[in-house]
Amino acid sequence: MSASIVICDASGPAREHIENSLPADWDVVITHASNGAEGIEAIRAGKADFIFLALSMPEMSGFEVLKAIKDEDLPTIVIATDDDSQLSRQQQAQELGAIAYIEKPIDIGLLRNILNEYGVLDILISSSSENDERDENLSDFCQEIANIAMGRAAALLSKVITSKCVLSVPKVTITNSVTLKMELNAERNARDITIVSQGFVGGGVAGEALLTFGSDDAALFAPLLKNYDELTETVKKGLLLEITSMLLGSFLSGIADQLDISFSQNHPKITAINRNETGKGASQHDRYQEVLAIEFNYAFEEEGFVCNQQVLFTGDSVSRLSEFAEIALA
Repeated sequence: MSASIVICDASGPAREHIENSLPADWDVVITHASNGAEGIEAIRAGKADFIFLALSMPEMSGFEVLKAIKDEDLPTIVIATDDDSQLSRQQQAQELGAIAYIEKPIDIGLLRNILNEYGVLDILISSSSENDERDENLSDFCQEIANIAMGRAAALLSKVITSKCVLSVPKVTITNSVTLKMELNAERNARDITIVSQGFVGGGVAGEALLTFGSDDAALFAPLLKNYDELTETVKKGLLLEITSMLLGSFLSGIADQLDISFSQNHPKITAINRNETGKGASQHDRYQEVLAIEFNYAFEEEGFVCNQQVLFTGDSVSRLSEFAEIALA
């Protein structure tokens, strides 16, 4: 399953230099972008699982691209490149969501060390065509059952919120714990978030469901769910747990019903991940090698509320879900 990489730099030789430094055995599709606007369009088009982004570019700088990625919540992982060694530029890039910063001209050894640190050198090895076909069938199956389950969850919450819930199209990927950590680091660098997680197991399927909230989301829901004299941190956590119980519980039940199995579910737990905190993770997925991830958003536009949900299935569960997919598609 190919990974997509965008190399965004106004300098053609610089783009070629980065491309030539990537491992030869990667199964990747590389797109070159000669300016920030082209880089943004490539990300919007789904061509950037990763992007090497030059900070110094005419017309639209790399910092402006990072801000657009943050504002539009575009799905990509950014490694910033620059010919200026000022620490303030590095800090600014990472605050805007870049996971790493490399000074130009690119030191190939340093670049490989960074990629190795995040596990990328080991995970983007060419896949066989047989696995690609399996992944495509499994992705279609999981997207179908996720659509039904998320509709059930949104309908339940809408009864309480009495407001229209807008759902995004679920994205299904077979990935790994390293990539998930990189995405979490990028999200943490961009804003303060709270993640509520809930484990589940049953019928040969196991994993963890995660809801990601912004720092002000609990306050948005306080007047809708209950009357509170004071919105303390304890009350905020209670609100997020209440919302999570509705959404994740209903979603997981919807998945289990379609697979004709039953899930045992842990109690939801909260992990706060702030931009100034490091070394903290919300889930247990780092013990998984292969991970199937289903991701989508719930949005209540009138309240200005959007939360992201990820459901992560373990590697063993991927094989089991493939069996369900084969039966359904037979």
